[in-house]
Amino acid sequence: MRYADARNMLLILGAFDSVVPFKKGLEMRRALDRSETIVIPTGHMTSIVYLPWLQVAATSFFKRKLGG
Repeated sequence: MRYADARNMLLILGAFDSVVPFKKGLEMRRALDRSETIVIPTGHMTSIVYLPWLQVAATSFFKRKLGG
């Protein structure tokens, strides 16, 4: 398979990320045909604050996509 299916991707973007700038994350989202995206109001490293919530959100995403 040459390309990944964007319908099976979950992007997590930090609005204040300096490692992967938010603008570049949005460009990637557009290039992936608007795959499902979560935006958190943090930077790259400070996103750890949202880890418990992100674990629930990612688990829910995978259950929907994998039929679990």
